[in-house]
Amino acid sequence: MFNVAIIYAPQESELKGLAEIIKNSFNSKSFKVIIKSASQAGIPDIAAAEILILAANSSGSSPIHSDFSDILRALNGVNLAGRLAGFCTVSTSDTLKAFKEVLNDSEAVMGPELFLSARDAKERKAEIKNWIEELSGKFKEMTVKYGI
Repeated sequence: MFNVAIIYAPQESELKGLAEIIKNSFNSKSFKVIIKSASQAGIPDIAAAEILILAANSSGSSPIHSDFSDILRALNGVNLAGRLAGFCTVSTSDTLKAFKEVLNDSEAVMGPELFLSARDAKERKAEIKNWIEELSGKFKEMTVKYGI
């Protein structure tokens, strides 16, 4: 069984519900998924995960919500080799670019991005399911390539 950590911000936002949809889209026989808000998550949550999903909205002029500030600081210089990182937002594609920049030197494999613009929950579920299938496929490729 592989571990997935979904970390989202802000805590009280539509991302909390989307994190649940993402969690429920994973095969529970193959993946153990935890969900934490960025204000409650820490490096141990990230270190335990083979797949890391970061989900955020922008905050003022910052592309990544300020609740992520401690996590982003902690990720500076952390080696995430052998881990897959996926990114999700519902506000701006600048958030996705900023997450990639933060993890650029981490050696994590950059997975697919999800920019949800649809407001209908049913439509989101279909988009999320497709995204999880893409993410899972990328992870399967990694397990073969790196013998995970």
